[in-house]
Amino acid sequence: MKGGYALVLDLEGRLSVAVGGRAFRLEAGKYAYAGSALGPGGVEARTGRHLRRFARDTSGTAAPVMHWHVDYLRPAMSLISVVAAGSDARVECMLTRALKAAGAQVVEGFGATDCREGCGGHLLRLGGMSGRGATGSVCGAFRRIGLQPVVIYPPCATG
Repeated sequence: MKGGYALVLDLEGRLSVAVGGRAFRLEAGKYAYAGSALGPGGVEARTGRHLRRFARDTSGTAAPVMHWHVDYLRPAMSLISVVAAGSDARVECMLTRALKAAGAQVVEGFGATDCREGCGGHLLRLGGMSGRGATGSVCGAFRRIGLQPVVIYPPCATG
């Protein structure tokens, strides 16, 4: 499926991280990283990559190559959930605006080097809410832009 997605992340303490020559200082709290996946493999391929990146590597293997800004957050943030919705359009800017309208704070310059809509950043601080609350906020933002969200991580329990 082609479409948009959001990673819902948790930062337990403060974080200073340098990405692309810029320094970012993040406060503790929940965050959402908005993205689109319109290429080969769509949302499944892109979010699968992010899921592998956020899995804790205890094998002692070489550090992964950093490609997207969000890759730099992996060592310090925990992945709470991944929410996605099918679309043929790039939706990360629409999703960013919807989250911002709901009170989220954009981390200026983070994750939006290819943005042409002036979002300021595609990483947003949702605040000190619970993980469930943060996931719910992201689902609500997808609905406000006319898309039907699906939580693809963590997988639903069966039985």
